Amino acid sequence: MEPSPRPPCRLFGLPTELLLIIIDSLYEPNWSPFLRCEERELPTSHSTRHIGSLSLVNLRLRRLSRPFLFSALKITDEEQLRLLEDKCTQDVEFARMIKKLDLMDVDSSDILLPLLSHLKSLCWLGLKAALVDCELYAAVNSHPTLTTVAVCDTDLRRLHNLFSSTPLPMSKILVTSAHLHCDLTLQSPALHSLMSRSPRVAHLSLGGIFNIRNGPGTLFFPGLEELDIGVFYGRTTPMSWLPAFVDRHPSLETIKFIGDSGGPSWTRNPDVLFPLQFIDALERESLSRTAGLKSFSVSRTASATSLDEWRIADLDIEILKPGGISALRIATLLAPKISSLAIRMTRFNKQPFRMDDLVSPLCLFPSLRRLELHRTYKHLAFEGQAPWALPPSDSDPPSKTSNCVVAHAALQWVMAEIARCALSIDFIHITDEGREGRASRYPWELAATYWVGPNRELEVVGTPQLDMDEEYFVPHS
Repeated sequence: MEPSPRPPCRLFGLPTELLLIIIDSLYEPNWSPFLRCEERELPTSHSTRHIGSLSLVNLRLRRLSRPFLFSALKITDEEQLRLLEDKCTQDVEFARMIKKLDLMDVDSSDILLPLLSHLKSLCWLGLKAALVDCELYAAVNSHPTLTTVAVCDTDLRRLHNLFSSTPLPMSKILVTSAHLHCDLTLQSPALHSLMSRSPRVAHLSLGGIFNIRNGPGTLFFPGLEELDIGVFYGRTTPMSWLPAFVDRHPSLETIKFIGDSGGPSWTRNPDVLFPLQFIDALERESLSRTAGLKSFSVSRTASATSLDEWRIADLDIEILKPGGISALRIATLLAPKISSLAIRMTRFNKQPFRMDDLVSPLCLFPSLRRLELHRTYKHLAFEGQAPWALPPSDSDPPSKTSNCVVAHAALQWVMAEIARCALSIDFIHITDEGREGRASRYPWELAATYWVGPNRELEVVGTPQLDMDEEYFVPHS
């Protein structure tokens, strides 16, 4: 007796409207705590990974999934760009699907003008600042749906050259990140003239004692979301101008203060209160100078009416001496609602600490989503145990295993334990480094980022970077 055929999946019989709702719910916005505000619009394959799988089921789901799969594209070289231009020329329907296009890795603008004429639904475009000349910007400015051209122009020189060459408004330009230090000050007439044309700046970093001490006056940065303030330069009193600056910038979400973990920069700026509270708490627990604060961020809350009511959202702590790991417990009392935490081990602190000394405090941050671990491998005491598995070697005979590979395997095990215990954490980023071989001849370093899945399992983001000497084997990813 032949088995009866399997009934068709009920999903396939649903009305198109319901299927589109389901597909839309599978789309994952490109939000990651490791991305700055200016990077969150960049297309990534992660956003459509589930939709891509669904589109392979049958032709109907493929047809319904196409607008989601091709709404945001990233092009990395000129050959890909030429293929895209050919496709858009031949397939008008496909061209209309593209709403975001990232060309920040492309060096040539020859094809951009004809390509733009085909992209009738484009609303966001990422470009190298060097490619935006007067002719291209005129096309951008007249494009009916394109509202944002994101460029990386940290010193604003390219944008100032464009400003001098065209009278067109610059409100479509979004500078992803600008750094104002000694060369270009907040009081510079050139900067004031440029900002009068209304380019948007997503992330602004201020350095230089003149900038921090005198502030921006009445200068306005449209679209500003993140502000970094470096307080390395003696007494700068940034709080004297910052409240008024915040009031003028309602889109500003986060302010990051950057000092030195040794402490002098913080004590010279007593109007920045949190670092002094942290230092005092360490002293009360006889932990003075065992840990330091490299930076901290405050974020605007929905109910905040003044800068004083912004919450501490991000800490970057460096463990300087034995016992400094206890600073994490102090941080849970001073800033319990942080969403991001970076832990760095100094090269000069050789004392190991137990796994529980790291994991237990992390469980006390109920809102912690992002964790960074830097140079922690050599400091974790595994008490002679190696509870992790090393990847196999493909070479015959097997090559020597680099400490880089061992560190990555060990830190993966550590991250899995953290993900299992600290249930609020969504992302973990690790970096580490060392030397190996005779007389510590060969340097190695690693960097990797992981999502924490719904079942608390680790999912690698991108490709882990493991750099080691060629005499050691490189494992399969």
